[in-house]
Amino acid sequence: MLISIKPIVFDLDDFSEEIMTDDLWHFLLELKRIYPKFKVTMFTVPLLCSEGWLKWVKKEYDWIEMHYHGSNHIDRDEWFDKTEIEFPYGDFFYRGFKAPWWRMNQKTADVLNEKGFLISASKNYFDVNGDRVYRFNLGQKRIGGIWYENSKFHSFHSHVQEQRTKVGLPDVFNKAINSFYNKSEFLFISELNL
Repeated sequence: MLISIKPIVFDLDDFSEEIMTDDLWHFLLELKRIYPKFKVTMFTVPLLCSEGWLKWVKKEYDWIEMHYHGSNHIDRDEWFDKTEIEFPYGDFFYRGFKAPWWRMNQKTADVLNEKGFLISASKNYFDVNGDRVYRFNLGQKRIGGIWYENSKFHSFHSHVQEQRTKVGLPDVFNKAINSFYNKSEFLFISELNL
């Protein structure tokens, strides 16, 4: 079922050098082939990447925008009650942030907001406020937990790798390519007027 023509915000979690296999790159490159205007916001785990790999991604794929996804994706409670935040590799990342497991509190959000970060948040797991907050699961549900439609755009959120819940890009790839027109417009999260 093809949907109406609205911009699509496509974002994927847990992007890192450690995770990205040739097969996962194949899925991303195939989306770009099918959708010439394809853009994706990748929530990237910085400490699972080398500087060389991040530099390569930034240089070779201008249709990928990397936002921070925590630091190492190990501690489920790392993003609670932060008073200071420093991130590595600032030259390769947009000033965007999503907490691993979508777990953080307002105290941490306040620090990120003061530093000028765009915060991506789930309406189901935490409700944080800031100058710029993107809620990736607001709107009419088209595919539960993956694809939502609101008045201005479609939001397609998943994981780059396969998950136990079967909502990784390899699992939802066919749903993605059967959902959008090949001339669809895509936006990075940073391009939204939040």
